[in-house]
Amino acid sequence: MDQDSRIEIFERMTSLAEVLSNEAQTLCELVDFIDDSEVIAKRVASLETEADAISHMMANRYRGSSLVEDKEAMSLFKIFAKLEECTDVIDDLASSIVAYNVLELRSEMIQDIVAINSCAIRVAQLVASLKEGKSFGESQRLVITINHFRDNAKTNWANNM
Repeated sequence: MDQDSRIEIFERMTSLAEVLSNEAQTLCELVDFIDDSEVIAKRVASLETEADAISHMMANRYRGSSLVEDKEAMSLFKIFAKLEECTDVIDDLASSIVAYNVLELRSEMIQDIVAINSCAIRVAQLVASLKEGKSFGESQRLVITINHFRDNAKTNWANNM
């Protein structure tokens, strides 16, 4: 993969990570303003639309190019796709709170929303770390932290269902 393609890919990954962080921060507003859940969910949906547009630009960039044959480029695309899935999940969560007319968040749900925001921050840090070509150790520590958030979320979900 040439340097120009790498720069372009990371610009889009960085943009998507920023949207993810903004979605997570907006979701956190539900903790204090659950009465405004419909407005907050609409703002999350708007950010999700932005994430979809970035995702389509990335897919178009790969389509018909030599990037599909490049191992590093395809690894980055897989990471990008997972980032986009995260934006979908946050949008689904915000929409579900409105759809099910949730009027109060239980403490476990608040913990999970805060954890989502913390994880989004770590994801943005991971993208920056990969972009800057930092040592594998730093990136690996961020991945471990993200996995920790995921595992805690699964445990919380299982305990609260």
